[in-house]
Amino acid sequence: MQRRTLSSIVICLGSLAAAACGRKPVDHHTHYYIFPDRSGSIAAAQAAQWLEAAAKFDANLRAGDAVTIIPIHANTASAPVLFERETDAADEDAGFDESQTSVAALTDMKTGLKQTMEAVLASQGTSPQTDIFGLVDRVRPDPAGRAVVIAILSDMEQSTPELDMGSVRLLDQNIPRFIETAARRRNWTGHELAGDSVVCILPSRDGTPRRASNEPQTLKRFWAIFFEALGAKLTLFDTHI
Repeated sequence: MQRRTLSSIVICLGSLAAAACGRKPVDHHTHYYIFPDRSGSIAAAQAAQWLEAAAKFDANLRAGDAVTIIPIHANTASAPVLFERETDAADEDAGFDESQTSVAALTDMKTGLKQTMEAVLASQGTSPQTDIFGLVDRVRPDPAGRAVVIAILSDMEQSTPELDMGSVRLLDQNIPRFIETAARRRNWTGHELAGDSVVCILPSRDGTPRRASNEPQTLKRFWAIFFEALGAKLTLFDTHI
């Protein structure tokens, strides 16, 4: 049903589990884009859970990976990069000095990820709107050929003048129209996130009161269609990794 819906959209709306919390193939490296939600709709108590999720990404990092952290707020497309680091993997026959350099760079990236996330989540978000659509314009194919994993720490409720999911009920009949409208407005071609994997880590059900008119399964359906339309695959939509 969703694939038929996608094919009707005018503009070409044409394994993360391993990357998130398990083993990665030895010959594969990953670029993690992490987007923490800084809107006022997220309770301060949510910080601990999302720090735990960030720690799991931290634990999975290895030499050769890269990390970029950008906040979600009212205009995510122009949000500042809070942290960005990439590392090189030492060759199997590398000498001691090269190996140590690689290890030191990895340690530095892990430390930066941890400190940045702690600083970001140390206080309640204040943004009056939540522009999740805007993150599409921040993700780029990795120049070194790393697989891209997009980790979104948010309630996944787009809240801007173009679409306010807190007041609009999402239905199978209107989801394609909302996605098409966003794509036209932002000049997306349908290939912006080609080959990327997406995980959405939601607030704990007892941590943030729900104000939306859409249940989690409805939101999951919307975002699965949305990311598929841009070439990506939604692989996780849950309160934890």
